[in-house]
Amino acid sequence: MEREAADACCGSAGTYNITKPVMSDRILQRRLDTVRASRADLLVTSNPGCLLQLKKRLADHLPDIKLMHLTELLVLSINS
Repeated sequence: MEREAADACCGSAGTYNITKPVMSDRILQRRLDTVRASRADLLVTSNPGCLLQLKKRLADHLPDIKLMHLTELLVLSINS
């Protein structure tokens, strides 16, 4: 993933995805386009709002990309 895009917003931003769903979807689509272009197979976030925002769209549009919270990744690293 490009460095300048790696920390881009997913469109959740607290309640932004509820109060401004059209703009939130545009931001999320940009995020998904960046993820797709990166050819990553794992996406990790520490933000619960981002996790929820990304979960359904990834399942619908990029089902091969695994999504997890940072703590899940840490647990995996400890157990392996």
